[in-house]
Amino acid sequence: MKRKINIAQFLSFLIAGTLLFSGCKSNLTEPDTTVKDQYLVSYSLVRSMTATEVTKLFSPAQSIYPDVADILPAVKTGAKVYTVTYYTSLGAKKLVASGLVCIPEGGGT
Repeated sequence: MKRKINIAQFLSFLIAGTLLFSGCKSNLTEPDTTVKDQYLVSYSLVRSMTATEVTKLFSPAQSIYPDVADILPAVKTGAKVYTVTYYTSLGAKKLVASGLVCIPEGGGT
């Protein structure tokens, strides 16, 4: 019987994997770039991954989520992982928050 992927669990695995590998220092990092924008404060490249690296990262997930085997052949390009710092608010209080953004390289759907 094939097990269905729970999207929330898969995204959690994706984020955990990204954090795990983004902790490794790389000479690909760019200095923080201050941007004149209403919300974006700065961003920095954490890691650039090839399609092969993305596939290797998620291959072990097949033992927990067999449907990952259906997704892996669709990986055609790599991705870049950035940290971002941005303005947000909680109620009336203005805050500066941060997060990770993964952007696929190349075009397509």
